[in-house]
Amino acid sequence: MQTLTGDDVAIGIRKIANLVLDHLDTLEPLGTAQSRRAKKVVDLTSDNWDKLSDVIAEAATEDSSSENTIKLLKSISVGPFRGFAKEEILNLNNLLVLIYGPNGAGKSSFCEALEFGLLGAVEEAQSKRFTPAQYLKNAHVNRYIAPVIEGVNSKDETVVVSPDESRFRFCFVEKNRIDSFSRIAAQSPAKQTELISSLFGLESFNIFVKDFSRELDERHIDLVGKKGLQLKEKQQQLAVHHQTIKDNQENLKVTTVHEQDLATKLDPKIDFQQMLVTLGSEEKPGEIQALDAELQKKQQEITNLSVKKLDECKRNLETANQNLIEKSTEIAKASESC
Repeated sequence: MQTLTGDDVAIGIRKIANLVLDHLDTLEPLGTAQSRRAKKVVDLTSDNWDKLSDVIAEAATEDSSSENTIKLLKSISVGPFRGFAKEEILNLNNLLVLIYGPNGAGKSSFCEALEFGLLGAVEEAQSKRFTPAQYLKNAHVNRYIAPVIEGVNSKDETVVVSPDESRFRFCFVEKNRIDSFSRIAAQSPAKQTELISSLFGLESFNIFVKDFSRELDERHIDLVGKKGLQLKEKQQQLAVHHQTIKDNQENLKVTTVHEQDLATKLDPKIDFQQMLVTLGSEEKPGEIQALDAELQKKQQEITNLSVKKLDECKRNLETANQNLIEKSTEIAKASESC
């Protein structure tokens, strides 16, 4: 909590912390397999990042002046419970309490009664997946009664201590954990971390932390801005189109000048569109095509002449010419005889 509330903590870290807290039940079952937890975190932040709070709400804690603060355990009433077949009241009103006895005397049952009375559960029962009724009942009476622990609060008043795991969890260190911890120096670094977590009851927390991926990369989240890259690509394509339009406009101006030059060569008084009308095309003939077509048409007959009559006149003319030649010859001969 002190780390998250420090002035040098980035806002993004605080937002992620609040997100994990708000969705703890959703994230806890997910692990690193197929990056399921990382992908879920990304899904939760994608659409709600701006809405996430960066204010770390400190958990309500009891201060030293609160009357609920227990400064000393006074006694415990236990039984029937595990090895205790009947109720026993044990004095705990001392800073140091020593428990001694042979096997089966109830030492473990006493510790578990203390654990159940302060935490509301026994970790050994949970680890073996027993229900409280199955694990805590006394074999002789086939039932159990929750232990009652009395303590002294900050006002030196005797009060019944209510189970509170968040307040009393770190009061318990199991013997098996201590035995393993005594050989910690011979273990590998990974095993040492595991033993330390076990000693202070942090196994669940440690497992929860390990199930987070070490980092979020392109497999989980868009770090390069794919939408931004797509936008940049579209902008580049749009710039090419704008340049094409600009080039076409310049080409259109040059083409307009060339068109007018062509029209001027045909007739200085017309423009290009008028030239197109004059020249025409295959689909829409112009004035020149119309004149040419008119010239190609067969002329209508405007006289009574025909080829037959023309041939007849030619024969008559040739006959008359022949007669004229003959007459001329006769006249010439007659002149010579005179």
